[in-house]
Amino acid sequence: MTLQQQVIKEAGFLSEEELLQVIQFMNFLRYNKSQRVSVMVEQKKKKYRERGCLSGQVKISDDFNETPECFKEYI
Repeated sequence: MTLQQQVIKEAGFLSEEELLQVIQFMNFLRYNKSQRVSVMVEQKKKKYRERGCLSGQVKISDDFNETPECFKEYI
């Protein structure tokens, strides 16, 4: 017995409302599959950042850890 035949056999035991839910779930699975494929294609096209690409471009002043004069009165 194939899977399709099993689905048809089991569907015979369901009410109309349950069958509607099964059909909606099948449509969800089919739609979700097409969305996953399109997302996978998008991810392959996406160019990721490389480690160290900004190396040497960020400068921190020597007094970075010093408290600015305007805030010393609050400490």
